[in-house]
Amino acid sequence: MHSIGLRLTTIVAALVLTAVAIASSRAAIAIVSRDGNPISNEAQWAANLSRQALVIGVSNYRYTSVIKNAARDADLVSETLRDLGFDVTTVLNPGIRSLKSAFEDYADRLSQEGEVVSVVYYAGHGASLNGENYVFPTDQKIESGNPEKFKADSLSISDASAKIKAAMTGGLSFLFIDTSRTNPFPKPGSRGSHGPLSGDTDPGTGLASVGNDAQTAILFAATEGGEAMDGEGSNGPFAVALVKWLKHANIGHEELMRNVRNDVIKATGGAQIPHSIDELTVSFVFNAVGELDELTNVDPETRAARVLYEQSDGRLAATYEDGSYALLIGVGDYSGASSDKARPAWADLVHVEDELTRLGTVLSTVHGFEVETVFDPTSDELEASLETFVNLHGPKPNARLLVMLSGHGTTTEKFGRKTAWFIPVDAPGLEPRGPFTAKALSLRRIEEWSEIIESKHVMWIFDSCFSGAAIRMIESKSSKEPDGWAEHLHRNPVRRVLTAGSENEEVPAKSRFTETLIRVLSGQETIDEAGDFITGDQLGTYLKRDVIRYNYKQDLPKNTPQSDTIVIEGEEGDVMFAIDPALSAKWIAETAQ
Repeated sequence: MHSIGLRLTTIVAALVLTAVAIASSRAAIAIVSRDGNPISNEAQWAANLSRQALVIGVSNYRYTSVIKNAARDADLVSETLRDLGFDVTTVLNPGIRSLKSAFEDYADRLSQEGEVVSVVYYAGHGASLNGENYVFPTDQKIESGNPEKFKADSLSISDASAKIKAAMTGGLSFLFIDTSRTNPFPKPGSRGSHGPLSGDTDPGTGLASVGNDAQTAILFAATEGGEAMDGEGSNGPFAVALVKWLKHANIGHEELMRNVRNDVIKATGGAQIPHSIDELTVSFVFNAVGELDELTNVDPETRAARVLYEQSDGRLAATYEDGSYALLIGVGDYSGASSDKARPAWADLVHVEDELTRLGTVLSTVHGFEVETVFDPTSDELEASLETFVNLHGPKPNARLLVMLSGHGTTTEKFGRKTAWFIPVDAPGLEPRGPFTAKALSLRRIEEWSEIIESKHVMWIFDSCFSGAAIRMIESKSSKEPDGWAEHLHRNPVRRVLTAGSENEEVPAKSRFTETLIRVLSGQETIDEAGDFITGDQLGTYLKRDVIRYNYKQDLPKNTPQSDTIVIEGEEGDVMFAIDPALSAKWIAETAQ
């Protein structure tokens, strides 16, 4: 029997670069406007900006739990900012007077510096109350029923940001707030508040007075109502990710904040999700180093991760800024988990593991996906792998997700309602129905997950004999969009479903469907009507046509792949695949070895 554990193949996706994108980046290593045009004299402007920072870490609380890593995180961030040329003031374990004094002194300093790039980092306990976020000094007390005293004894993020803005004569302000944004008692190991307060305690943005500030960008370590973890090691996950991307050369602050968010989500298994508010009209690079390489000098592997679309003005912009992630689940060794080895309930599918392994290498090498493969899961492992994938990557709004299930499937009907099922290795036969449904995975869960996922483009692929019932059982509609459009397909969300057959058709053990999918996505076959991109709709149409023709020529039973979308309000887009000839050639050469 194959290993039950998750088989993880991780290919870290890198940036897609195009001649246009390179040109914009080279023209503005330090500062560019959001429309891609350089600010006049941006090099001198950036060079003349004073770099100032205030870093605060609070670990030793008197009346609430100690946070072991907060002060260490402050030291780590301070050291990094100094290496990047910032004049840093570090304040550890201040009481309320010292905390407020630190901000007043910092504001005085900013007022004397002229135009400034200001960075404030805070690590410690925090809370949200009445739409505002507060950070705690060491002597913070939480007295139930006394929100006014709570406010007086803590520091408002909005007030601090407004004070900084008022002191600056020009420049940019960054706030990195490494604390929880909850109000009730926190879980152990979090950076949250330590007591309930009366009155309106709905979490808010914490930006009541600075929401329209065009000079300020804020990155919270947690989303509204969420908790920030202190971490198991010597530093918290937010500080580790922040320092990593502050040091990274030649990336704008938008990409920095997005990468920090993704790293924290991954490090905490989706338990902590940072939240950014960015009102800057320029993109700032913290670590500008030299010039970027020309496109011809860039390794083609670094161009796989992001599909680009052409905007109305002809410039290119990234579609999948939060990355591309694939979960491939294959079940073939049914006899290995059967209680009756001589007569298992479901026949083995010997080609599944090889098919999905090769598809995984195509997705990682040619399209920049981070790929996870799971072979021969039990019912519990199947559910856990899907839940983990959805929780980990689903919150990423500009991500492309692909989930494929290959193995046995079937369709049941009760009271005139059909249900499609995917069958893990430990599922018994279809009758009696109770034990079967307790183990098999209902494909109605796909619709539930699709609604939970925030990612822009999601593709579900099923190479199983439940066939087109997976589409019929969900509310769906056919895509009628013509080819040749550009922007709205890339911008808008979609939940596309591809199946290897239509309802009540048997899918062969050796899959022509998956083989064709591999050939198209690897660039070995070309879809004539596709331009620079292959859309999910084009892919589905091509698979249907190819499989029907192949089965007819081989005198095989009819098999009709289906393609459709799960209806989600506002969904008009499609999953996009771009094939780079260099990456395609690389995959073909590696496969031939």
